[in-house]
Amino acid sequence: MTKKAGNAFIELFAGYGGLSLGLRSSGFHELMANELSSMPAETFALNLMGLDMRSPEFSQTAPQDRKVLWIDSSSDDVLERLVDNPFERPETDMPELSAVDDFEGRLIIGDVRRLNQFVEHRGRPLINSEVDLISGGPPCQSFSLAGRREFGNQRNQLPWEFARFVKSHQPRMVLLENVEGILRPFKLDNDTFYAWFEVCEAFAQIGYVTCPMLVNARMSGVAQNRPRFIMLAIRHDLASSLTQETANWFDQGQRLLQVVKNGENPKYDKAIWRYWDLTDADSELASQSVLHVIIGNMQCNSHDVDHALTNNVVNGDAVAVLHKPNHEHDEYEITLNVCALAELMKAIACGELTLSYT
Repeated sequence: MTKKAGNAFIELFAGYGGLSLGLRSSGFHELMANELSSMPAETFALNLMGLDMRSPEFSQTAPQDRKVLWIDSSSDDVLERLVDNPFERPETDMPELSAVDDFEGRLIIGDVRRLNQFVEHRGRPLINSEVDLISGGPPCQSFSLAGRREFGNQRNQLPWEFARFVKSHQPRMVLLENVEGILRPFKLDNDTFYAWFEVCEAFAQIGYVTCPMLVNARMSGVAQNRPRFIMLAIRHDLASSLTQETANWFDQGQRLLQVVKNGENPKYDKAIWRYWDLTDADSELASQSVLHVIIGNMQCNSHDVDHALTNNVVNGDAVAVLHKPNHEHDEYEITLNVCALAELMKAIACGELTLSYT
């Protein structure tokens, strides 16, 4: 794809490639991606890069010349790497990364915390050109209402690692996706911890104006009841270029940024800080604004889900089903995830919201 101004992105926590597929379908050019686990990374490489990592050609290519790089690995055998446990990898001096100057076109397999360490030691971004968007959905099992909601789980720190990566690359925009459960507070002794607000504050600390929202894929005409937290963020020097209509959605983010700039420590107060609920209370307001594309389609029912599963169709548009290379995963879930994210990202990416800066 030919790169156009204003549409180059980096994907963190890339998984099988659902979010990347949605952004690509909306005209974005993917500069690079990062994923912890080799198994979903293999699917990503096969579907979105046309690269079979089990082929002899891949194994015979010098590591520094491959389009897929490992941050750390305990084996030189690619087939062993593809089935490794990412939590048992030894820390190395990251030789495959050290040999590369510009990481455009690469998929990097490994822990984002180690990637951040590499970037900070390197002293400059991984991409030599300007980045318009960094997107991703940090693993969220400990925020999920379906899980045990362990406040101390180390995965809860991954949104902050996301912010750390954003700080070093300074994209124009950020898109962070997480489960609805991030909006539910954690009770800690006599304190209450609001993770979504702390994440917004973390991005304010590095100079981004945030817009936190609760959305649901079914309100975009997608055949899945999938509530999700989405945080949009605009770099502070670009926020003044937003039209007034769009800027209204970022007003709270501007106030939060100013509080942080003043050296204050913002505390959550529901009378002052809130997220936009586009599934209910704020849906009518959104329907008359630049965000109408997110909630403006007919809501789907169970028949639509069956139809989407059978025909891989959402609102008449064909949707790709991710191919399974040599391991099992839930094709039904993957298919509908791609539908949901592609439609939501298309709404966000093609709307005035991301095009209103100059």
